[in-house]
Amino acid sequence: MNRSIGRGLQEYLRGIAGGVMFSLPLLYTMKVWWASFTMHPLRLLLYVLATFTLLLGYNRYAGFATSAKTPANIELELGKQQSQANRFIIPVLVTNSGDTTAETVQIEVTLENSGKEQESAQLEIDFLPRHSKREGWVTFQTDPRTVQETKARVLGFEQP
Repeated sequence: MNRSIGRGLQEYLRGIAGGVMFSLPLLYTMKVWWASFTMHPLRLLLYVLATFTLLLGYNRYAGFATSAKTPANIELELGKQQSQANRFIIPVLVTNSGDTTAETVQIEVTLENSGKEQESAQLEIDFLPRHSKREGWVTFQTDPRTVQETKARVLGFEQP
């Protein structure tokens, strides 16, 4: 089954379940029962159809998502720097909390002193699926503990 059709069906069934849960207590009130016994069946059918039409209109307007996919939302988190031989590495956790996959995610990490770039490194993640995490590392010659600030930013990515 197509993922978007399945998601739409799931949302539709949730809407029906919510409507049933909301309307069931009304069925147990004495006024509703008395009205159903004294009202003409055709008039009762018209009320049910009008209510159903209003609920469908409301669900179409406010209840159902017009687009099930949100764009890739990429967040970066820098880990603790580590020493290795004659270089320093910093782990970078890359998270995509959006509903679409991102490809060729380009990340830049800079070491700065007084607002001036001391050294920069880039990392590229080839494939970052929706709602997933990937970890990579950037390397520096400069010890990150000797700078005032370490910044990370996403330079860009592609949507498949």
